[in-house]
Amino acid sequence: MTLSAGPSFSWNIFQYGRIKNNVRLEDARLQEALTNYNKKVLLAVQEVSGALESYSLYREQKALRMSSVNASVRAFNISMTQYENGQIGFERLLNSVEKMTRSEDSYAQIKGNVANQVVALYKSLGGGWQINNGKAFISDATRELMRQRTDWGDVLDEPQLLPVLGNKPAVADIQQTSAQLSIKGGNE
Repeated sequence: MTLSAGPSFSWNIFQYGRIKNNVRLEDARLQEALTNYNKKVLLAVQEVSGALESYSLYREQKALRMSSVNASVRAFNISMTQYENGQIGFERLLNSVEKMTRSEDSYAQIKGNVANQVVALYKSLGGGWQINNGKAFISDATRELMRQRTDWGDVLDEPQLLPVLGNKPAVADIQQTSAQLSIKGGNE
């Protein structure tokens, strides 16, 4: 049985290298986390960009398919008039009905694709998003607090900036598209 009384003092004097290496390991983990974060931001930007491009493409296709539907309806009306006047047979009338039905089906599919791309766009934006182009990943106050707690060396001297979107759609374009979708939502 051992009994001790009084204050005690412990100092890891012979483990200084190990402690410093643990601090360096944590610094490397922070750098890895920052790199992973940047990678995820770039993937998110790519996802949003892809959704916007697909949405735009399907909107163009929808307009073209609508003109196709209008043309096939006109062709059907002409065929119906010709059939009623005895100028064409029933088989030719059925051909025009079939073409009209195909173009309407194609239009309905594209209209569904537009709706799917709107959902994909909202999903990729994630709701409650904010654009932080060029802003620091860690705020100045947080960096100063981290410096006070730990010797970071020169790692925190220059702030890690979030990537700038470059030639990707501007915030105004995204907000305008979002506003258009909410206004036109009931019409399409």
